[in-house]
Amino acid sequence: MNNDFLAMNQSSTALVARGAFFQPGVSNPVLDASSPQMVDALFATSMGSPTGAGTGLAISTASDNAALAAAAAGSAGQVASLVAPARYLLTDGESTYFRNLPLAQLEMNELSGLLDGRKSYKRRVFEEARALLEQHPDLADVPLCVDLKPAGEGKCLQIERPEGHGVVAALNKASSTTAPQAYIPSIRRKHALVIGLNQYHDKRIPQLFSAVPDAQAMRDTLAGQLGYEVTLLENPGKSELLAQLNRVSQDIGADDSLVVYFAGHGELIEKTGMGYWIPADASATDPRGWVSNADVSRWLAGVRSRQVVLISDSCYSGTFAKGLALDAPVKTNEALSETLLRKRTVTVMSSGSDEPVADTGNQGHSVFAWSLLEQLRQLDRWTVGQSVFAKVQVTVERELPQSPQYAASLEAGHELGGDFLFERRSKSGVKP
Repeated sequence: MNNDFLAMNQSSTALVARGAFFQPGVSNPVLDASSPQMVDALFATSMGSPTGAGTGLAISTASDNAALAAAAAGSAGQVASLVAPARYLLTDGESTYFRNLPLAQLEMNELSGLLDGRKSYKRRVFEEARALLEQHPDLADVPLCVDLKPAGEGKCLQIERPEGHGVVAALNKASSTTAPQAYIPSIRRKHALVIGLNQYHDKRIPQLFSAVPDAQAMRDTLAGQLGYEVTLLENPGKSELLAQLNRVSQDIGADDSLVVYFAGHGELIEKTGMGYWIPADASATDPRGWVSNADVSRWLAGVRSRQVVLISDSCYSGTFAKGLALDAPVKTNEALSETLLRKRTVTVMSSGSDEPVADTGNQGHSVFAWSLLEQLRQLDRWTVGQSVFAKVQVTVERELPQSPQYAASLEAGHELGGDFLFERRSKSGVKP
């Protein structure tokens, strides 16, 4: 499958699907998948598993549409809204994709039905893995690192406690770089790990197409307007993702600022309340290749930085934000920033609470990502995370039936009274 398979007509909500039998850069016939008739024709093809065997997820617009719509009916007592999969899915005969949602054309109840339909479809795809995690919630967890080699290979999780204890404590050095002309010079270096996942090797997993563009735009904004040194991971597997987390643990200093941004599939096991990220090489049926929120929380607890924020734009990302809600200060000034920096801050901003989220909204970006990017680009000097979040929340809740969350992670070591500081800065450390 080539990467040139989806394009968006910016003047409409139409999507174009290009299958593997098209040649990028060559004049090809186009399948306009904006019409139900074309989607129905595409859905006449079954989805195959990575091994070529049938998955039981063959899609047709007759029997399976009715089955999927019934599965999306919701809990007992709710009025069922029959939602045809053609309204939220695309297929090229090999992979299935979650399509753009035409927000401007949908009432909120229609949008809720589409998101519920997507949720039901994903539950079918992950049914076997979900059953395993209900019985064994720690199947996706990895061991803690005891030496550097497996840490670099992403085979374990490196925990570096803020006190300086751990397998690489000797390698963690506070940065000698200062930013005397920055708005908050006490923040020395600024690091960001940005992760975007569109493509999944297991073709049973619905492919996305806004997560990577969201991550790329976030990289550009964090680097260009906020002065972060950004590492971008596009479609990483589990080992690559964990290896990069471990590198951050080695490089970060106590006076550094850290942003971790994730966009991609997430899954929640309601029975246990545990959430998981789905990396590119994950299996739909074997959850050992997933990344547990428990491991990410353990990693956050060990990061040495006193300024940490995790931003998660994925389904059920609200499982990260089950901590203490934060209030915005009455005003911001230099004294407040120094007060906040004396406390260890670990906050989580998520695109939704425990509901599935829409992955595409404004100009090809998710509504959450677009709203956050706009707030960061408009940042004047600096502000606290709660102030940024409050504006993002208003925009998202106006357009979508989802509720972004912002909270302090006490289990990751957040100290009461702290908040993350978003500061405008050039990479040279001078005021932009």
